[in-house]
Amino acid sequence: MRQDHSYPSCEGDAMKRAIGDGQDDDYLRDHPQFDILPKQIQHWVLGSPNAVEDFSDFFRKGGEFDTSRQVGLPVYVSSQPPQIALDRDEWNNMQKHGPTEYGLLRMFGTLAHEIGHDRFNTGVTPFAGGSKDDYVAYRSRLEAEAIFNAFPIFRDLREDPAFKSAMPFNSIGYLQGIELAQLYRQWDRGELDREQVVERIAARVADTPYTRPHPPPDESGDGRSTHRDAYLHDYRRYIDRTPQPDAPSGSNSSVAPTSPAMLSDPADRAAFERIRDAASATGRWPSQQCENIAAAGLLAFKRDPACQRLDQIAFGAPGSAGENQAFLMYSPFGDREPRFHVRVDVEAAARQPAAAALAQLPPSAPTQTPELKEPNLQPNAQEPAPRLSLRAG
Repeated sequence: MRQDHSYPSCEGDAMKRAIGDGQDDDYLRDHPQFDILPKQIQHWVLGSPNAVEDFSDFFRKGGEFDTSRQVGLPVYVSSQPPQIALDRDEWNNMQKHGPTEYGLLRMFGTLAHEIGHDRFNTGVTPFAGGSKDDYVAYRSRLEAEAIFNAFPIFRDLREDPAFKSAMPFNSIGYLQGIELAQLYRQWDRGELDREQVVERIAARVADTPYTRPHPPPDESGDGRSTHRDAYLHDYRRYIDRTPQPDAPSGSNSSVAPTSPAMLSDPADRAAFERIRDAASATGRWPSQQCENIAAAGLLAFKRDPACQRLDQIAFGAPGSAGENQAFLMYSPFGDREPRFHVRVDVEAAARQPAAAALAQLPPSAPTQTPELKEPNLQPNAQEPAPRLSLRAG
């Protein structure tokens, strides 16, 4: 676990600067994804050794910013590679009109929390098992750890003029800003240690009102939509395996899937089976729904002219903002840009019969053997420019 690079007020700034000066700083300055952030936010990140370490780790995993979605506040997505989604409308408005200091502080405060999820998420720390109440406590703890992640970052920046006047506790989330500010002061003065602060935050997380789009059903039956409902919903779907209302009824699970038989092209069949097996490996859906997801994914992938070969498949982690999405990727240059991808709404795909999607597949391009190619042929007409994926813009 990362050690917080934060010190009592009697320590000089020189020590913090010395820790912050190093390879991670240079790595961030040279990283193209870091460069898309507003200059003031770059300045704040580079001014905090804790933030430098967090974002360097994120980018070394291939982490990227996604500015294509309406998410309100920034949100971490534990996909492969990981993403931090920045709200499309806010991002476009900043590019057009320029940012305000309030908007920058608000974004930075949320980023200080969300980057914490790169270390504290269900993929990094799997659920060890237990009851639904154990699961709620487990998820609340992960959220509290990510929330606390902002505290040492803010303390690194306490001499910055913007943070001297008002640290952006209101933008961290879950608890009220005044409550987080009080916990921060108690921790900063040594009255509470890190573990005590995390425990106090975790105790409040589950019953915080759920404010993001697509609220969960009222799993607790209290007539409110809270994060407890979201965690109980995930427990029922992914841990307890309680059948969902949209699950096929009366299906014979012993019958072997027949949809791949509809695929005459070996490449299509291989791609279908890879997506189906990846969906099955998550343990979230029964076999027929995995077939449906594979068919919908293959159809979406083949319809995108930029996607020529299925190189990678990733499903959003349970509980993340992208949990209901599958990412099917084409990486012509391996780990280097550009990369291309399609996204599939897996919950919707699971409900659609595989046969219906496979019947819509566009025909595969005929393969030319070397013997059929004539010399000195004119180049083909220019194809549409590929669509770059997972890039800010």
